[in-house]
Amino acid sequence: MTDVVTPLPIFNHNHNITIEVMTILDVGLIISKIKNKKLSLSPHPESPTPIGHYTKYDGINMVAHDPYGWNYLRNQANEPHPGRTDPGSIVLNAKVGDTVSFRSISIDGNSHYAAFIYNIVGGDPILGEAQVKITTLENAAYPTAKNGYPFAHGHASFSSCDAKVVNPGRTWNFDIYAALFHYDKSTDGQTLAGYVSWDPVVFARELHKNPENQ
Repeated sequence: MTDVVTPLPIFNHNHNITIEVMTILDVGLIISKIKNKKLSLSPHPESPTPIGHYTKYDGINMVAHDPYGWNYLRNQANEPHPGRTDPGSIVLNAKVGDTVSFRSISIDGNSHYAAFIYNIVGGDPILGEAQVKITTLENAAYPTAKNGYPFAHGHASFSSCDAKVVNPGRTWNFDIYAALFHYDKSTDGQTLAGYVSWDPVVFARELHKNPENQ
């Protein structure tokens, strides 16, 4: 694989940070593509169904807030659409001791379909063991119809799947696991559709060196 390289910004490298990664999943599209391939969504969280991520039409788009700089990877010659940037494979710049925090949401904001990242498997020796973190607010803000305001407040929980960078290098061998849900009209709620996985990239630089010389 070939990196898309951009200059890294000036940043205080003396403190560890949390790098936020948001994955937007088109859950309806992903479910349809799996069915069209005559595959089935795994009902088992420990063995999710692998899904492709080589173009924007595969339903995965990852973005990050990484003060060290980040980019999408380009597809290899032996992959679909060689040379095209892959929105489902992100290259992060991190240093040892930083935390990479993966969050997810469906393209409709988890209002009909829903998506939750629940595990990061592999990635060693670069990434440590992943853990799901739940943040609960008793008075989270949300808009009201029809103008959006006045804003109301209510109970809400938010999740992330976090892993600490334990060694410098590049992770070729890790997968992100996500649970997908669809709307169930009979219960006016969301029902588990199944579990999926894909394999992005994290590049942990030794940032005490001059990034331009790496």
